[in-house]
Amino acid sequence: MYARTVVVTEYERGWGSRVLDTLYFSNDEKAIRYRNEVNAKNTAPVAPDWYIAAELGDVVNAPDELVR
Repeated sequence: MYARTVVVTEYERGWGSRVLDTLYFSNDEKAIRYRNEVNAKNTAPVAPDWYIAAELGDVVNAPDELVR
């Protein structure tokens, strides 16, 4: 099944960044909604010492059991 990915990344000052998870969504609407929910928590005017952000990734062929 083709699915849109959302990549969730952790950022920490002094340590850099790392991908926490890659999630698979059955359509763009669900992926965009999830991305917006995660990023809605990032309201500081400057980047804090630690935060998590989500971004839309590629469309990939993913196993059905991984798709939300």
